[in-house]
Amino acid sequence: MEEVQAFVALGSKKAGTAETERAARWIQARLISLGLSARIDSFTNDTPLGPLVFRNVLVSLPGATPDLFVLGAHYDTKSGIEGFVGANDSGSGVGVLIELARVLTVIPSDRRPTVLLAFFDGEECRVEYGPNDGLHGSRQLAAQLRADAEQVPVRAVVIADMVGDRDLTLTLPRNSSPLLMQAIFAAAERQGIRSYIHLAEGAVLDDHVPFLDAGFPAIDLIDFHYGSEPDLNEYWHTTQDTLDKLSADSLELTGRLILTFLLQP
Repeated sequence: MEEVQAFVALGSKKAGTAETERAARWIQARLISLGLSARIDSFTNDTPLGPLVFRNVLVSLPGATPDLFVLGAHYDTKSGIEGFVGANDSGSGVGVLIELARVLTVIPSDRRPTVLLAFFDGEECRVEYGPNDGLHGSRQLAAQLRADAEQVPVRAVVIADMVGDRDLTLTLPRNSSPLLMQAIFAAAERQGIRSYIHLAEGAVLDDHVPFLDAGFPAIDLIDFHYGSEPDLNEYWHTTQDTLDKLSADSLELTGRLILTFLLQP
């Protein structure tokens, strides 16, 4: 929760702007403080606003597996909403990934898989999702990994998005890889948190989709019941997405779920 609070305090992070550059350098600095060699991958994409520079923050943790587990979260925030801070969308995913980085560094490398942590710029669209609007960072990394797939196979991609709600309900989109859904349910059973994990009613467009399109197994952990009632989602993309709606317990639950998934046989 402290990581989320510090990240949210940076303010707005509209994709492809100086705001996200500042946020990217903050994430990089936090990872470097953990002893990791984090790097910023800058690239330019066409958008409805013209060419913009985007920045993914990437850090690799070598492990015992020849193939790669990718853990991803976006760090940009939705534009066009005055006063929007994005505590859950995107702060929660960033906080969980930074804490997972810390935890993974204290696990001996021969007892953990090889992991790539990816913090994506440009998940949010500016006008309407399409080939040149939204999912910029995840598309960039998916293409890079596809080009390197023969040398470094990808075992799984797990996206954490909106995972800090006090009343947490992780809704796995139907357009997630079935085998990964089974593995996440098994990890939840092992942690005694199966009741928090549900199948979504349908598909969700999120950062896991470019990886699916590239042929990689991918899954999205997302809570689309983020509101004042269990079935509502009225805090999403509004000024009500604030830190008081989040819970350290929910962040820990998500982190432990991902960690159990990574370390299970």
